[in-house]
Amino acid sequence: MTDDELVRLSDSFAAYYEYIEGDDTINGQTLDLIVKATRLESTEYADVDCIYIAENIIKNYHQWHKIEAERVG
Repeated sequence: MTDDELVRLSDSFAAYYEYIEGDDTINGQTLDLIVKATRLESTEYADVDCIYIAENIIKNYHQWHKIEAERVG
């Protein structure tokens, strides 16, 4: 996954939603995204940028759970 793909996943819930395979994989996939965000190799990203990206991933994670909980009822 490239830096740009990771940023796109963090910035867009739709992209994040498409990335997640299912309820049985969301925790592992979300953690993997956070690990990748904290290890961005590009010199374009400062530590604060990595933290912001990780925060967005966590927000998307919670939004996904909220939507799934409402869907299941």
